[in-house]
Amino acid sequence: ISYIAKFNPLTVNDLVWILNNTLIKQYQLLLDVDDIKLTFTEDAIYEIARIAFENKEGARGLRRILDLIMLDIMFELSSKSVIINKEHIDMVLLNQRSKWLQIS
Repeated sequence: ISYIAKFNPLTVNDLVWILNNTLIKQYQLLLDVDDIKLTFTEDAIYEIARIAFENKEGARGLRRILDLIMLDIMFELSSKSVIINKEHIDMVLLNQRSKWLQIS
């Protein structure tokens, strides 16, 4: 017997919920091991969710975007507190896009 399940696409608010309740907490716990406090501003969280929604990437897109944002931060940490805001996200993604354009 085969079953077909139809799901509604995730909304931006759904993606924000996923970020707040799972993905960001994972990064916070990871950095907490080194006594580093990681904070995302509300506009940063919304921006990540908006990008994943517009690209139709869903929750997997959230992980991809967070990995891009956190990659350099995790290897260059020198302070005990990190605050991620929308401007930081825009800068990281713009830099990443320029790398993609250089490769193609």
